[in-house]
Amino acid sequence: MVETARGLESPIRYTGLGESRRTALKLAEGPRSRALRLGISRCLLSQNDGMEYKKLAQQNFQSSNGLLLAPAYHKSGSEVVRTLKQALDRVECSPGQKLEQKQVGHMVGVSKSTIHDWFHGKLAGPLQNFLCVFERLSETDRILILREFCRPCPRLEHPRLAHDAEALTRLKTSLAQPSGLTFVVGAPEPRTFLVTALGHSITRVKPTSRVCGLDIHRPDSFVPVAGVFYCQRPPNLELAQHLAAHIMAEVEVSKSELVIFNGIWSGISQFLKAIQRLAATRHVIVADDFDPAFDRLAWVGPNPVQVMAVSQIPGKQGLIHVDFRPPDPLRGKK
Repeated sequence: MVETARGLESPIRYTGLGESRRTALKLAEGPRSRALRLGISRCLLSQNDGMEYKKLAQQNFQSSNGLLLAPAYHKSGSEVVRTLKQALDRVECSPGQKLEQKQVGHMVGVSKSTIHDWFHGKLAGPLQNFLCVFERLSETDRILILREFCRPCPRLEHPRLAHDAEALTRLKTSLAQPSGLTFVVGAPEPRTFLVTALGHSITRVKPTSRVCGLDIHRPDSFVPVAGVFYCQRPPNLELAQHLAAHIMAEVEVSKSELVIFNGIWSGISQFLKAIQRLAATRHVIVADDFDPAFDRLAWVGPNPVQVMAVSQIPGKQGLIHVDFRPPDPLRGKK
């Protein structure tokens, strides 16, 4: 899916120290020797205008005699990565379940070999250095910077949805269905939040679940769902149909359990039979601001169908109301 979509001309965006140095820093031996060899200062400060000193510091140097150089971070890079992984497991999976290492790489957009090196120390050092910068900031500045650079990640447990316990239960039940068709109707912002929350929450049903699809919204203000393509700018009708044709071909051969189409009804409406086939074996979510009584939806056929109408509750700090409507009015005349 990635290779095909990358070829499109479209607005889509997818997606040691040498032994001599060690010896010079060892404690001197013998009763006549000084506590440390005089060479330590020459090694650290004099050669190449201090460049050797900088190298030692950048490697988080620890000598055999217990000497440390700043930043002297107290955890290894691998420990940092594994701690983050444990936190990710808690939020992405149900209790007792874990993400596979390659899934973490898929979520953050790095290759299997790169994520392996993160976990086994070869590339974890820069994460240490990053945290060393953060620990020099005040607590307030750390929080403010993280808020500025980290986009909100919609989930079903987010307060915007979780305020309604009954709706939350129904949303989780809906997400667990292995096949069928779900229409999400409403204005772009609350609709996109709900659809994205469903996509991010699928791994709580089954950790190995995958998602694919197409969303016309640029993910500047939210964390995108791994596996879904997003547009850098809203496509016109001709481009929407062009993109839908390419993405649909990839979706049909993918192994994703959840398929999301958001804001692209004008493009995918020409593939009604293909969507019907998809809905027979996987859960397909079609989201747009179309009229829920739209006649073209008569094609839904025998597949399980549900309709969610979403809206933002006025004066409630962005809280979203989800109205579950019966699908019968959508079937129209056969």
